[in-house]
Amino acid sequence: MQRIAPNVYVETAWPGINIGAVITSVGIILIDTPLLPDEARRWQENLAAVTDLPIIYVINTDFHPDRVVGNSWFNAPVIAHEGVWERARTYSDGLRQQLIDSLATHHPHAVRKIVTWKVTLPQLTFTEQLTLYKGEQTIELMHFDSATPASSLVYLPEEGIAFTGDIVVCGMHPLASQANSKEWLNALNAIRKMQIDLLVPGRGPIGDKQDTYAVSEYIRQLRARVRKLYSAGRSKSEVSTLVSEFMEYFPVPDDQRDAIRARVKAGIDRVYEELKSGKGAK
Repeated sequence: MQRIAPNVYVETAWPGINIGAVITSVGIILIDTPLLPDEARRWQENLAAVTDLPIIYVINTDFHPDRVVGNSWFNAPVIAHEGVWERARTYSDGLRQQLIDSLATHHPHAVRKIVTWKVTLPQLTFTEQLTLYKGEQTIELMHFDSATPASSLVYLPEEGIAFTGDIVVCGMHPLASQANSKEWLNALNAIRKMQIDLLVPGRGPIGDKQDTYAVSEYIRQLRARVRKLYSAGRSKSEVSTLVSEFMEYFPVPDDQRDAIRARVKAGIDRVYEELKSGKGAK
């Protein structure tokens, strides 16, 4: 657990997503949650070592299962964009079985809890912006139709800290299978105009606003390359040949190569569909 401001903590060491905690005078506000029950327990123990205040809210920055599943390990109301509620309410037995299958080999202890898992839906939702005032703390939630239709940025104006969720990831391929690529570029430009000293990406090491440029360049190149082939009349399967080209943009661990190839292909397919529907226009 890393302290990045007097009242703000971040955990980036666990596999998957980054998570955060803001300690106010009346309680702790979590930003996303660990997927695995054991990690959720350690997160609570780490926080308990610095404060005896209770967890009063969980904020989800999007509806990806690795951010939402862990809501159930915390006894606190969830805040998220209304699109998170719309998507998460469809999570059921199918997702539970996928989790069991994916965790059975390396995390057998987690399976015991996942077997009885039920989704915890957001109890408080917003459309464009929501500001929380808790004790002396101000927390601004801003919706950006970008990496997903329900992506949100969590901004601490007094501290100059932004938790971006998957709007920004550092040192890895962005997750673009559900993206609005044009609006994503607009979102990244808007972030660069904000007063931000520290940027906590959805995945990868903590950085600053400069980390938005690598994501912007990736998306711009993705749109340009897919558009060129689409305009030449190439089919979606033919456009998928771009996967090898885009695999070179960020380091890919050998044990994740297949998963990253699938991620890149999903992003290419998404941009192709945007162009086909007319949503990918300049």
